[in-house]
Amino acid sequence: MDTDHIALCLRHNCEINRRLQQCSKINSSIHDEYESKSCTHAADPNGIIKQTRGGQVSIHPSQFWHPPIPPSLEENDGQLTIFHAENPIQGKDRKGASRWGMDIHEYVDLVTKALEVKDNSLVLALAMVYLDRASSVETSRTYNAAPPCPFLSPRTVHRLFLTSLVIAAKAVQPNMSMDSICDSLAAKNISISPQHLLDMELWMRHALGDDQLYVSDKELEHFKTNW
Repeated sequence: MDTDHIALCLRHNCEINRRLQQCSKINSSIHDEYESKSCTHAADPNGIIKQTRGGQVSIHPSQFWHPPIPPSLEENDGQLTIFHAENPIQGKDRKGASRWGMDIHEYVDLVTKALEVKDNSLVLALAMVYLDRASSVETSRTYNAAPPCPFLSPRTVHRLFLTSLVIAAKAVQPNMSMDSICDSLAAKNISISPQHLLDMELWMRHALGDDQLYVSDKELEHFKTNW
């Protein structure tokens, strides 16, 4: 597993989700059930879990896909989350993820270099496992009412991948601080506040479900083998 394959996977999933969204006429999703349960049964002391939206496919190719986001919800800023880019980048040639941020191949290369994990296959694999687990409605969340993270889309892919990469890097190197991470990102011209990154990290950590950060050797090997 390397950064080129990861970028290709992210781009592929974004495109699948974009097409499913365009074709969908479904007006409900499993994500809405999680959002409802979260509001009904549990408080959010950190204020990080905002309204969630329906989604499409998980990261790992073995996962099932679910009803996509209706276009009417996609255009409603009230339904967006902290993982969504606020405004598109102007430019007639910008499409897909590039409409909402840096080219995804360039972005993956830069953030992995910034965190000094570009050649760390363990961190890269963990990041993709966490991203898949946090976005999947199949993840067991028995003890946690937090909703899944939004699914990959051109508008969410940059922040979702960055968050999963930060969590994976900190799992392997626990002494990493949020300030140092943001400084390293800023050195690569990737600007994000420590508080925003922390909010995304907290949501994704809650969305990882019952297993939290734990990934067995068997699961990790299975994930990489079936990639």
